[in-house]
Amino acid sequence: MLDIGCGTGKYLKVLTKKGITILAIDASKELIQINKKTDKFNHVIFYTGDCTDLRFFKGKEIDYITGVNILNILHPEVVESLLTQAAGVANCGLFAFTLPARANIWSNWIPERALYSKDRLDNTYIETSSNNTFLGQMRLLMFVGELCKKRGWGFRIFRFLDKIIMKEEDFRKTLDARYLKNPENSILKLLEFPVRKKMHVKEIPTGSYLVCSVGYELEIFFGREYLSPAGNVFYFDKEAVLDKCRIRSELNSSIRYWNLLFNQLD
Repeated sequence: MLDIGCGTGKYLKVLTKKGITILAIDASKELIQINKKTDKFNHVIFYTGDCTDLRFFKGKEIDYITGVNILNILHPEVVESLLTQAAGVANCGLFAFTLPARANIWSNWIPERALYSKDRLDNTYIETSSNNTFLGQMRLLMFVGELCKKRGWGFRIFRFLDKIIMKEEDFRKTLDARYLKNPENSILKLLEFPVRKKMHVKEIPTGSYLVCSVGYELEIFFGREYLSPAGNVFYFDKEAVLDKCRIRSELNSSIRYWNLLFNQLD
C-alpha cells in the first residue's frame, strides 16, 4: 500500500498493525526523517518527494493508495492528474480521506473577517464560513465523481460517524463550537481523525464533552470489483445532488440516520 502525503504518520500507526507492506511519501524531509527514526514505523518504507508525482512508483506492485487530507488542498487540474497517475499505479483501488471543514481552494470564498476577527466563535462568522468550506468539500466530491464517470472508474462516497471526548477548553477553540448544546447534547461536524475508532462511551469526565463527528470518505476503483460495503456508514447515491447539501441538513440527517440522542439543529 502507498500512502501519499503521510505527514507525521499518525494514520499509518493504525495500518502497521494489520501486517500490510506500506510505502509512504511526503514532501517534508524533516517529517520523513522523524518517521524513519520512529520504532512503530520499522516496517514502513519512507520516501521524500512530490506527492502529486507517482511515476516513480509505477510497476512496484502497489495494490492500494491512500491519501489523508490531500485531495482537498489540490487544484482541480492537479487532482485530475494525480488520479490519472494513480490509475496506472494502484492495482485494486484508491481510498482518499478528506475533511468536510477543510475544503480550502474548493470553497468559493472565506469571509474576510476570518483573517482579522479576534472572536472566532462569532455566530455569523462561523455559520457563513462553515457552510462555504462544507460546500467546497461537496464540490470536490462532485468533481471527482464526474471525473470517475468520464473515465469509467467506479467510485463510492459515504458519510460515517466517529465519537471522541474533548475537554471543554479544547472544544470551545474549534470552529464548530457553534453547535454545542450542552454536555449531553453536542455534535461536531469537523472530523479530526478520519480513521474510525468505534469508541464506546460509558462515562464522560467532568468538564468534557461527548462529540459525535461526521466524516466523509471517497473510494475510487480503477476497473476492479468494489470492496464489501463498510459497516455503520451512509452511502451517497451516485446521483446525489451534493451541491444542494448544507451543514445543518447534513447534521440533522446524521442525527436521524444513526438515531443519535441529540436534538436536531434549528
